Amino acid sequence: MNIYKSKLYLVFTFIAITLVLYSLFVIPHIKLGVEFKGGSLITVDTKTDVSVDALKTKLEQIGFEEVKITKFQTPFGYRLEIEVPNSDAIEKSEQFKSQFDELLKKWSDEIRNKEDTTETKKEIDHIMEQMAIMSHSSYVQGDNPNKYSAQFFEMYSKIRNDYQSSLEGIIRQYVDANSFKFQTISPSLSLSFIDKAKSVALISALLSIIIVFLIFRNIGPSIAVIIGAFSDIIVSMGGMYVFGIPLTLTSFSALLMLIGYSLDTDILLTTRVLKDKGDVRENAYKAMKTGLTMTSTGLLSFAVLFITSYILKISLYNQIASVALIGLVGDIFTTWGINAIILIHSKR
Repeated sequence: MNIYKSKLYLVFTFIAITLVLYSLFVIPHIKLGVEFKGGSLITVDTKTDVSVDALKTKLEQIGFEEVKITKFQTPFGYRLEIEVPNSDAIEKSEQFKSQFDELLKKWSDEIRNKEDTTETKKEIDHIMEQMAIMSHSSYVQGDNPNKYSAQFFEMYSKIRNDYQSSLEGIIRQYVDANSFKFQTISPSLSLSFIDKAKSVALISALLSIIIVFLIFRNIGPSIAVIIGAFSDIIVSMGGMYVFGIPLTLTSFSALLMLIGYSLDTDILLTTRVLKDKGDVRENAYKAMKTGLTMTSTGLLSFAVLFITSYILKISLYNQIASVALIGLVGDIFTTWGINAIILIHSKR
């Protein structure tokens, strides 16, 4: 039955608009992964089962806030992924590092130009004193910027290593661990990730708009295609919030992949509606049948990946599959409930 020749298409449109509006409301509340908010991710392998709730409570009692623990069962036992914020010392050392880099360059320039270095040297010594206190070490004053740089980074590394050692010691009190793996993302690096992610998303959007416009040479259908693609991404991010999937570099790459999937179905629809002869609603319905076949194939593929990664406890592939499944389901409603309706009414 052709939904575009009856009022049934209104169901698709209502669901699509509802999903988009709800997603716009919840997107600001999506949890950020370590890459985007900074923090430490500790991967622990153990042969003994561990109570996640009990371990989380103990870590919070010690003073760690916003602890997130995920447990996976592996063929060799269990794997824990423990996410904790960075310590105050690491946060401050990152701030000092930015200031130190600028002051060190200024100091080197002043020496090279034979200018007075008193004030700059005083600021650098203040930073070095604070770093020495936080790292429980000392430094040797002098007039050589290179030696200051070496001492600073020695203290900087010690602060991070001490924090990791203390975390490992605390966790070992409650977990009989076979191995530890640390991934620490500084606030400055997480901001860099966010900036790069924004740049990639912006470039993807601009390239998509240019390519679609070159294909159809018509601004109206081009806008409709872009609306469909970005509605799909918005719905996908809303689904991430609902299912508790954090925004990480992995899930972000899955969102970018969905742009390609969405453009496929949107361009298929636009080509059929604009270039095929005959009734517009009939052409849209034919495109829908082909598009749903394409989407079903994608859903089946990612469903297999999701099940496999869930059984094998491969969190990276599980995130990709989860976001892809959400996005493909959302694409069914956004493409055939929003984009199709825009094109049908614009062609009439």
